[in-house]
Amino acid sequence: SSGVSVSFTTNDKPTAVSDFYKKELASNGWKIEQSIASNDSFIVMAKKDSRTTAIYIGDNGQGETAVTLSVELGA
Repeated sequence: SSGVSVSFTTNDKPTAVSDFYKKELASNGWKIEQSIASNDSFIVMAKKDSRTTAIYIGDNGQGETAVTLSVELGA
């Protein structure tokens, strides 16, 4: 399998970023398999067909939200 990962920061709060991805993934046919929240950190995992995604969201300690989004393409 192969995949891609991207990382970026945003000024949006971690909760807003998590809510955005959960809504957008679901509205685009992805099945949310797991959503974990701990303080201001979130992990969202979803699957669509043979693809899986994991999104890690958290405060970077500098007033920004760090996001790492990985998508793996299944066989």
